[in-house]
Amino acid sequence: MFIDKETPIFVGTKVLSCLGGVGNGYVFAVRGKPDPKSVRPIGNGIGVTGGGARYDVVFQSGHRLLGVGEGAMRSAMWTITSHVADAATMEAILDKSKTVSTWFTQEQDKGKFDAAVQAIRKSPEFHLLKQGDDPLSGTLAAKNIRIIVKDLSPHCRFTVHKVKGGSVAVEWTDGPAEDLVTECVAIFGGSISSPKTEATITPWMAAFGGCSFVTTNRNYSDGVLAKGIAATWDRFAGMLTGIERPDVESVRNGTAWSIPIAVNPLRQGANLGALIYGVLSSISV
Repeated sequence: MFIDKETPIFVGTKVLSCLGGVGNGYVFAVRGKPDPKSVRPIGNGIGVTGGGARYDVVFQSGHRLLGVGEGAMRSAMWTITSHVADAATMEAILDKSKTVSTWFTQEQDKGKFDAAVQAIRKSPEFHLLKQGDDPLSGTLAAKNIRIIVKDLSPHCRFTVHKVKGGSVAVEWTDGPAEDLVTECVAIFGGSISSPKTEATITPWMAAFGGCSFVTTNRNYSDGVLAKGIAATWDRFAGMLTGIERPDVESVRNGTAWSIPIAVNPLRQGANLGALIYGVLSSISV
């Protein structure tokens, strides 16, 4: 898989998307700190991970695409050009932009939607995935999620199954980091661990299947949980001064979750247990 780790991306950078039908795109906001060197392929080239920034893109058609991950932006799905639009051009494009917060839906513009679906279906990057016409039931999505997680970590046993309401659940023990798996499967659903009141079908879901939402649940062996505790102290020793390091049993039985900390920089919950699990979510074994 081709990954562009060199071309810088600024506000105003002109980008081209293989999703088609919307004209040139221009980055109008950069959130986070770019880290192009960390971008790498995953799942036997099916997807990418890494990067530290997210980009908001406005297209000449007036559509907007918000929160494109740096990994995706630097993959073969996009082309980053060296052209940077000036302030006047950006202002004109943004003025034209329609009031939409995500990629266009089938109802908004069927022609552009269908063109995007065909472009994705023909992309050699996704030749391992099964295609069909099942954008919401979760059946096709579950099949393709199995393919992706198996390629991501062949020696880890994943359980992927469709559950009530058209959602898909993914569960495993140890193996790849939860953040990594979540990033790989999020594209099949509306959100992670939070159902949407109304499902929006995207071109990806129309091509490779979709569901109302995806849940990911990673279980931990005692050995990996111990590594997570040690990694928490290595990373946040300064803010944990005066707090006794818990053992594995204290984390499992909830004792660590009752120990308050000043702030949790990784996830909600200002307690020691939540901090440890936040560290674990980014560790692969």
